[in-house]
Amino acid sequence: MSELGGRVALVTGGTRGVGKVCALAVADMGCAVAVVYAHSDEDAEATVHELRRRNALAQAVKADLGDYEAVQFVFEEVEARLGPVSVLINNLGDHHYDAVADLDFEAWHRVMDNTIHSTFYCSQRALPNMRRAGWGRIINIGIAGAHRVDGVPMMAAEGAGKAAIVSLTKTIALEEAENGITANMINLSFAPGKGTRPEDARAMAETVPMKRVAHPKDVVYAVQFFASPRSEYITGNVLNVTGGVAI
Repeated sequence: MSELGGRVALVTGGTRGVGKVCALAVADMGCAVAVVYAHSDEDAEATVHELRRRNALAQAVKADLGDYEAVQFVFEEVEARLGPVSVLINNLGDHHYDAVADLDFEAWHRVMDNTIHSTFYCSQRALPNMRRAGWGRIINIGIAGAHRVDGVPMMAAEGAGKAAIVSLTKTIALEEAENGITANMINLSFAPGKGTRPEDARAMAETVPMKRVAHPKDVVYAVQFFASPRSEYITGNVLNVTGGVAI
């Protein structure tokens, strides 16, 4: 598949889990891919190696995307090596489990920096080049129920941050529609991560109407659809890839 040959994708939180799946998905469409990460150099090296095995130009940049200046640095690095970003996948997020009454200041701000703030900073930085090109794709990754603005007990910061991204996604979609830029969001539910025990995965599956957890291909199909030129008339949507959870 080479629908996006010659284009550059940037994936935040792109070296493991859902982010890595997204990076590989757009690489398979012909994109050069930059992945941004904050922690494991080993994961970053492995992801870049896998991207290059798929014949994609690839780059990993280590940065804290909750910091505005760090976002400027990341885009300058990617533009210098790969070119202007035309596919932006905002996957970065953070978790903190506490009731609102017990949630401390630092935890709240860390989660918000890694959800709504990073999404805003990266989207704002990507838009001028997308406008000049007359083409762009912004794909934001959310959580089940974000579009309904449900309460999320013990996950107040992440729930609030992802719900805010729904509004930001639709606002960008409206503001940039005439510029050939689309903005859409993919909400995900349960996907076993690295180290998830089989019994925990089975317990997750029992809460899903389809009685299974998400597979990597489920995310791949959704990302490739929104990134594709074939979806050029589809913008401002929230797609629930949840097996029926929180629809």
